[in-house]
Amino acid sequence: MAGISVTLCSYTASDLQSWFADSDTGSATAQVFVQYSSVAAASTDVMTVALSQRATYSVLSAAGMVLAMPMSPRMQGETFSSDLSANTGGYSLTSFLITLAYSHVALEINSYSGDSKYNTPVVENDESSGTFTASVVGLSSSTTVEDVTGSSVSVFQISFRVKSDAVVQTYSEAVSCLVESMVNNAGFTYLSNEPAQVNAEVSGAQTVGQLTVTSTALVGIYAYPSTAELFNTAYLNGEDLTSSVAKGEASTSYASVSGCTVRVSSSHTAGTAALELTAAYDSFSVTLPVRVWFPGSVSVTAAHPVMRAIQGAHQEASCATPLYQTSPLTALATFGGDSLSDAEVDVTCLVTFESAAPSVVEVSGALAQGMSAGSASIGITGGSSDLSVSAAVTVSADEVAVEALHGVLTTGASWYDVPSSVSMSASEQFTASATLEQSLTNEEAAGPVFFWASMTDGAWQQVTPTSGLSVAVNESFLSVMAVEVSAEMITGTVRIGSDTSSGDMLVGTWIDACTNGTIGAGTAPITVTLVPPVSATVSSRYTKVTHPGDSATSSPISMPTRSDLTVTMTYEDGTTKDFTSDARTQYTIISGSSLAAMENSTVAASTEATGSGEVQVQVSFPSYASASSITAEVTLEVVIFDSLGVTAKPYPSYSGSANTDTLKQVQCTGKYQRARATVTASLSDASAYDVTSQSTSLTSSNTAVLTISGTTLESLAVGAASVEAVWSSQGALLNMSVTDTPAAVSSIVHTTSWSSGESFVGSIEDTQFLSVRVYFDDGTQFSDAVSGVSWISASEYLQFTSAADDRISVSSDAVVTLLDNYHTSVRLEASSTCGDGIVTDLVSGTDEVYPNLSPALGDVDLGNQYGVQFTPLATGEDLTISVRVNAQSANLLAFQFDTTHLAAQECVVGSDWSGYSFICTINDPPNEALVVGSTADSTVSGSAVDVATLTLRGVSAAAASTITGVIQKMIREDGEDAATVIVAGTGAVAISSSKRRALSWDPWDSWGVWGGGNLSIPTGAQERNHRAHLLSANLRRLQQDACDSTVYGDSNGDCVFDVGDVLNVQRYVARKQGYTDLSALTEFQRQQMDPTLDYLRLSYDASNCNTDPAYGTPCPNTADAQYMLRAVGKKLRFLVTPSAADVANFSSVLQVTALVYDHASLPAATQTAVRVEIGTSLNTDMVFTQGTDTT
Repeated sequence: MAGISVTLCSYTASDLQSWFADSDTGSATAQVFVQYSSVAAASTDVMTVALSQRATYSVLSAAGMVLAMPMSPRMQGETFSSDLSANTGGYSLTSFLITLAYSHVALEINSYSGDSKYNTPVVENDESSGTFTASVVGLSSSTTVEDVTGSSVSVFQISFRVKSDAVVQTYSEAVSCLVESMVNNAGFTYLSNEPAQVNAEVSGAQTVGQLTVTSTALVGIYAYPSTAELFNTAYLNGEDLTSSVAKGEASTSYASVSGCTVRVSSSHTAGTAALELTAAYDSFSVTLPVRVWFPGSVSVTAAHPVMRAIQGAHQEASCATPLYQTSPLTALATFGGDSLSDAEVDVTCLVTFESAAPSVVEVSGALAQGMSAGSASIGITGGSSDLSVSAAVTVSADEVAVEALHGVLTTGASWYDVPSSVSMSASEQFTASATLEQSLTNEEAAGPVFFWASMTDGAWQQVTPTSGLSVAVNESFLSVMAVEVSAEMITGTVRIGSDTSSGDMLVGTWIDACTNGTIGAGTAPITVTLVPPVSATVSSRYTKVTHPGDSATSSPISMPTRSDLTVTMTYEDGTTKDFTSDARTQYTIISGSSLAAMENSTVAASTEATGSGEVQVQVSFPSYASASSITAEVTLEVVIFDSLGVTAKPYPSYSGSANTDTLKQVQCTGKYQRARATVTASLSDASAYDVTSQSTSLTSSNTAVLTISGTTLESLAVGAASVEAVWSSQGALLNMSVTDTPAAVSSIVHTTSWSSGESFVGSIEDTQFLSVRVYFDDGTQFSDAVSGVSWISASEYLQFTSAADDRISVSSDAVVTLLDNYHTSVRLEASSTCGDGIVTDLVSGTDEVYPNLSPALGDVDLGNQYGVQFTPLATGEDLTISVRVNAQSANLLAFQFDTTHLAAQECVVGSDWSGYSFICTINDPPNEALVVGSTADSTVSGSAVDVATLTLRGVSAAAASTITGVIQKMIREDGEDAATVIVAGTGAVAISSSKRRALSWDPWDSWGVWGGGNLSIPTGAQERNHRAHLLSANLRRLQQDACDSTVYGDSNGDCVFDVGDVLNVQRYVARKQGYTDLSALTEFQRQQMDPTLDYLRLSYDASNCNTDPAYGTPCPNTADAQYMLRAVGKKLRFLVTPSAADVANFSSVLQVTALVYDHASLPAATQTAVRVEIGTSLNTDMVFTQGTDTT
């Protein structure tokens, strides 16, 4: 309903659970109280709330999971969270796979999150079937095995939303959870395909969760009117009153109800204290009390029931007819009704008065005007036809004289006797009063003026300009007060220059329009109390001016010839007033009157004088008595043009350069220095202005020696020339000479701005110019000799070299090219040269720069991003290396690469890859680290994804020990990269000790399988790029060879076992889109997806596979995903099952042969242990001759 708002209230108890009992139902009561400013306003009835019996659940005593659901109903559109926890049964829980089945007609998944102890889950949500699968493999880097062992380990959180269109009912199978696998740190699946216990609305150990969906329950309605007190003034004026209420239909003598509106009109003829309206909705109804006040009695009163002729006054429209008195009209109504106490109310402003005899009495608003002698009645019109009330008035020819006019000037009004609080009880009453104020404390303060006439019969009547009132200022106060009279208003204003004064300042005269005679006169008393001024200030728009026509007026100086002053007066009360144009403000030049004159409030420099100096102006107020002793001063300076000069400074310009008149040969180049001219105008106050850009001419007297381009002086040959400058009809000369004497290079400073600090960071063959500052023996310099000097190439007098040009090369033109990383800084040198030998003292300057390659897309960067790639270390010290991958804008899904040289001490996951599957194997083989990461749901992208941090130890001294590697696989959302050499990450670290020797180990020897066994250490980034292509070609050949033999772990069928196979299994485990149909794979691929060999168990149930149960092939689970990751990381081996013939034929000796292969499908003869379990009940005393009996 329009105009009605509803506010919802809620109450939360900290011990809410204690309200509910385990064994029985209960109840609670609720009541709402409303207060306004601590005063009780309303309250509801006491309401009883039923409390259901609280559900109790069985405690999980063995390995399994518990899903916590709401115990109480949920409303349509409501969101709730469910927590999944695990009892690990004494094992650790490092990986798990769960499948939630939820009622897709009632619920939808709002959000989910894995617990922070685990890696980020890989999920697949099928909203159409209500199936949600989450696969979690591995722990986060900070989690210990103890953190995931216990009877209540939090593992997953999921948020559901009840659909807004869900049917209101109880869903007995709202949610269930199948725990497909729980895997410990050793890769043992100790629980598989067991339903989780779901704790919901039903007690006990339930495997499905019941959820009751409800809608907003209507327990009652509350109705209130927008106005609870209706005064039936429609009976008086015909204008209906309404109040918004609940919808209904009713009509009584008090009011009527239509739709959502209660209406009182002129047709309603009674009032009541309890008009009971019924508001109904659905099956509920409520009684709504409204009070209706009815004007049972109404009276009209004329303040002067006898209106007499005013002596000496005539009606302007008929001068033969006297002007009669007026009378204010008042209407009073006594409101009441059934069970209501009467209350008299002034309703004058609500009614319309009407004269029964307009020729005798005219009515305008609430004022009656006598028109002719006689009698008339004045009533109320526009209300109910039943309303008949009037006041009798008489217009008499008897004259009444005006005693006097009484005037008042008011500047405001204030209330008093108002209630102290807006909150009042229903029976409380108060009277509010107002008083008029008159406060005139400043010049030009003003207020409206009103006059009333008092008459000999005791009547009072307002007199206005339209009725003949004339108002003037009393002659005694003409200097204090001014008055403005219009038809609408009379305004009195304090004059400028007035003093504090009090008295009858205004005189009002009522003049007859026909005879111009005075009907009555009187005064208006006014008090002016002015606050005194205390100080004045004067300010000038400009501090300097010059004489008209002086050169200082020319651009760019543009010195003004006039300056406006501003005067401000401050008063005792803190107010201020602008006195600039006040007639009482006097401006006097007390110093420098020959230089300038005052024009009103403006200082104007003299048009006749030509001198300069200070002009001091004083402001005073001699005719302002209150401020006659107040003065203020301001000083301006009159300046004039003094001289024009032209100077030259070395070009290109630099900070601190000095003027010069000689241009020398630069080193031994045969080319000369240049200069830039500056034209300066000086004024009489020693101020100087650069007027170069506005000079009308800048010319050379000898263009064979010196030419001028713009403001640049370009020397061509030995000799002399004069430079002439002209500005504003003023001229200046500068004598210049050009000499063969060389300005020899005295020092060279490198100022190149590198990528970061002293690092040249970029891709292979990125280039940039060197920047060098060259100082000469004459004190001049080139700030940037390479790019900042256009007429002399740096190569003409400088030579550039690199101490390691295979890392950073430099051309003769100072172009540096990034070629490779380096274990230390590269020295770049710039040296001065002199071909003809004139200058023999040659100098040089060096810069130490660290070359550091950035990775291209799919490449790996190792070490520091800036500065030296690998921080130098001593034998036995550790080196921390960051490992970064360039994935650009695509999410990085998987990577696998080796890094070599130096003994690896530690390998931890990087900050950007934290939370995803990760494994790092160090020193297998020695001095090598294998880094592997994989996830099917990555959100990591960028040019420098931090995936790992390696800690390496210097085991032997070397001037430069190489650290490099091979990227075996890189998978992103936008593509997959085959094996290649690490380019940007390859580099060397300096290892120092007392005995320095070169390391002879060739890290590339261990990669014979990748490159044919003949690769040497790549010494350059370009060479590594070339070898990367060779490596990819060799891999393609080797992959083809591998397809001709068995490649264990090859789940994706690409004939190589690498991280791509791990990612493939993760996708199938999580049922990612496109990875749900195992039937499309070969039998060998399916077997490789099950490296834990679950399918060989007698209890293997093919129906658990996420494919056609009748197909009966191996299917992967989280244990397999975990096993595959560790196998790629060389932590686990592949066990190949022996044939039945290998174990069946024996007599007295049982021989079991285990075939174990490593990550490269080679027999794993070392670093391998096999546990054999033999089950028997007949030969419990058997003796083992090989291996260790662990029973």
